[in-house]
Amino acid sequence: MIKSNKMTPLKGFGGNWTETKLDILEKYLNNFTTALKNQSFELWYIDAFAGYGEIEINDNETKKFIEGSVNRALKATDRPFDNLIFIETDECKVNSLKRIKRKNPSRKINIQQCDANDYLKKLDINTQNIRGVLFLDPYGTQVEWSTLERIAQYEFLDTWILFPVATLHRMMPRIIKQNSHKEKLNKVFGSSVWEDIYSSSQDLFGNDFKRREKGTLDLLNLYKKQLKQLFGYRLLNSTKSFYTSTNSHYFEFIFCTGSNQQQSINISHKIASHLINNI
Repeated sequence: MIKSNKMTPLKGFGGNWTETKLDILEKYLNNFTTALKNQSFELWYIDAFAGYGEIEINDNETKKFIEGSVNRALKATDRPFDNLIFIETDECKVNSLKRIKRKNPSRKINIQQCDANDYLKKLDINTQNIRGVLFLDPYGTQVEWSTLERIAQYEFLDTWILFPVATLHRMMPRIIKQNSHKEKLNKVFGSSVWEDIYSSSQDLFGNDFKRREKGTLDLLNLYKKQLKQLFGYRLLNSTKSFYTSTNSHYFEFIFCTGSNQQQSINISHKIASHLINNI
């Protein structure tokens, strides 16, 4: 069983948990680039849901702006990333990313206005001389299982996945009435395997909040189990849970390394585990 470590309080969407998530990512990127600074690898950073570059959050009822994942990746200076790929579909966010690119004319920034799943599944590159980090921070259930299957084959991308537990929690009571929800979950899990949980415990997804929460946790554990089968020992057993101020499970932050070499796996797991447990 994959264990979930630290429970981080959440104060609403775009709250303290957002900063914690990004702090973990930023510190991992800095450690990653430093560890490879004297290696001949070309270093890549891929942000699959790149956003605007900065985020407005509510911190104890006070609004403030913090740097998003894109700007944090650009700050890795000990050994800067050689290639940064920012993927977005929203026109306003793409325009914001273009402004960031203009402000960094010396950096190789590739902005892709397209579906992240399509882009990641169609990457056609020689990965032998590339090492990179992929950040999957979807707005909901956009990350498809078929995309993760392709990523697992690349073996050059360390991957951080933010899994939307609360989105599943909201979806499940309406699953019977809305076929669109079924289709989304089929894409998230790669099949209708999740229906086994749902059909055996439909009462868990009724009006009782705590019972429904248990059913949602069962779905999260199924997702982790599938990741373990897909990535094997490359998946870090420890994950980070983000909770609301009312102790409702909001997101799960999951890490897996791209390399299949044990020494590299040990190093990346040690760094990621330390960040998960101490930030």
